[in-house]
Amino acid sequence: MQIRRDPGLVAAAVLAVVTLTVFGVFQNYGPESAVRRFHHAVAHNDLGEMAQVVTQGVDSTAVTQLVSIVKSALAKGSGYYRILTSDRSERQVVMLARYEGARPIVWVVVKARDRWRVDPYLTLQALRRLGY
Repeated sequence: MQIRRDPGLVAAAVLAVVTLTVFGVFQNYGPESAVRRFHHAVAHNDLGEMAQVVTQGVDSTAVTQLVSIVKSALAKGSGYYRILTSDRSERQVVMLARYEGARPIVWVVVKARDRWRVDPYLTLQALRRLGY
């Protein structure tokens, strides 16, 4: 008995594997993913993940203050946020995120050591200009 292989089915399977691989690899790449991973680290109190996505040490005053602001924003609403706008340059992105039931937060993300990372100091400076 000979098994026939449908070339269309094989091509579809290969395309599916490639697509899933690409999305898996790039899921944690880009400035938006740094903000997403920061939120995840805050929600799960994961200092290891936090250390990977910030430009300063997790025990720095700036990180501690930013964590407090994010916890407060997430607690006031459903725990979700949405990026409304972003202003990009080659090594820095400034994003405005809206939180349900809370004030928006401006995020400053910089490319440091070839990875996008949240800069807590610059983020807090931007928030202070907004009256935080």
